[in-house]
Amino acid sequence: MRFSIRELLLVTAIVGLALGWWMEWRRFDSKMKAATDTANQEAAGYKALSETLASELKDKNPTAEIEIRINGREATISRKYAAGP
Repeated sequence: MRFSIRELLLVTAIVGLALGWWMEWRRFDSKMKAATDTANQEAAGYKALSETLASELKDKNPTAEIEIRINGREATISRKYAAGP
Protein backbone atom coordinates (compact mmCIF):
# COMPACT_ATOMS: atom_id res chain seq x y z
CA MET A 1 0.00 0.00 0.00
CA ARG A 2 1.44 3.34 -1.04
CA PHE A 3 0.45 6.77 0.21
CA SER A 4 1.10 10.02 -1.54
CA ILE A 5 2.55 13.11 0.13
CA ARG A 6 -0.86 14.78 -0.13
CA GLU A 7 -2.57 11.98 1.81
CA LEU A 8 0.11 11.99 4.52
CA LEU A 9 -0.20 15.77 4.92
CA LEU A 10 -3.98 15.47 5.12
CA VAL A 11 -3.80 12.79 7.83
CA THR A 12 -1.19 14.84 9.72
CA ALA A 13 -3.40 17.94 9.59
CA ILE A 14 -6.47 16.03 10.78
CA VAL A 15 -4.59 14.41 13.65
CA GLY A 16 -3.06 17.78 14.59
CA LEU A 17 -6.45 19.52 14.65
CA ALA A 18 -8.02 16.73 16.68
CA LEU A 19 -5.16 16.77 19.18
CA GLY A 20 -5.28 20.56 19.45
CA TRP A 21 -9.02 20.59 20.10
CA TRP A 22 -8.67 17.83 22.70
CA MET A 23 -5.87 19.68 24.53
CA GLU A 24 -7.86 22.93 24.52
CA TRP A 25 -10.94 21.14 25.87
CA ARG A 26 -8.91 19.58 28.70
CA ARG A 27 -7.44 22.97 29.64
CA PHE A 28 -10.87 24.61 29.57
CA ASP A 29 -12.40 21.78 31.62
CA SER A 30 -9.73 22.05 34.32
CA LYS A 31 -10.20 25.84 34.52
CA MET A 32 -13.96 25.42 34.89
CA LYS A 33 -13.53 22.83 37.64
CA ALA A 34 -11.15 25.14 39.52
CA ALA A 35 -13.55 28.08 39.18
CA THR A 36 -16.45 25.93 40.36
CA ASP A 37 -14.50 24.74 43.40
CA THR A 38 -13.58 28.31 44.31
CA ALA A 39 -17.18 29.49 43.92
CA ASN A 40 -18.44 26.61 46.05
CA GLN A 41 -15.94 27.42 48.81
CA GLU A 42 -16.93 31.10 48.75
CA ALA A 43 -20.63 30.18 48.83
CA ALA A 44 -20.10 27.88 51.82
CA GLY A 45 -18.25 30.67 53.63
CA TYR A 46 -21.01 33.19 52.94
CA LYS A 47 -23.67 30.71 54.03
CA ALA A 48 -21.86 30.02 57.29
CA LEU A 49 -21.48 33.76 57.86
CA SER A 50 -25.16 34.45 57.25
CA GLU A 51 -26.21 31.57 59.53
CA THR A 52 -23.90 32.82 62.27
CA LEU A 53 -25.21 36.36 61.96
CA ALA A 54 -28.81 35.14 62.01
CA SER A 55 -28.22 33.08 65.16
CA GLU A 56 -26.45 36.01 66.84
CA LEU A 57 -29.37 38.22 65.91
CA LYS A 58 -31.84 35.82 67.50
CA ASP A 59 -29.73 35.66 70.68
CA LYS A 60 -29.19 39.41 71.07
CA ASN A 61 -32.41 41.06 69.99
CA PRO A 62 -35.46 38.92 69.19
CA THR A 63 -37.25 41.78 67.40
CA ALA A 64 -34.38 42.93 65.17
CA GLU A 65 -33.88 42.35 61.46
CA ILE A 66 -30.69 42.09 59.46
CA GLU A 67 -30.05 42.32 55.74
CA ILE A 68 -27.00 40.70 54.21
CA ARG A 69 -25.82 41.81 50.77
CA ILE A 70 -23.15 39.94 48.91
CA ASN A 71 -21.77 41.77 45.89
CA GLY A 72 -20.41 39.33 43.36
CA ARG A 73 -18.74 39.80 40.03
CA GLU A 74 -21.97 39.91 38.07
CA ALA A 75 -24.77 39.87 40.66
CA THR A 76 -25.77 41.07 44.08
CA ILE A 77 -27.48 38.72 46.49
CA SER A 78 -29.61 40.20 49.23
CA ARG A 79 -31.27 38.27 52.03
CA LYS A 80 -33.22 39.52 55.02
CA TYR A 81 -33.38 37.74 58.33
CA ALA A 82 -35.96 38.52 60.98
CA ALA A 83 -35.35 37.18 64.43
CA GLY A 84 -38.85 36.04 65.11
CA PRO A 85 -40.05 33.19 67.30
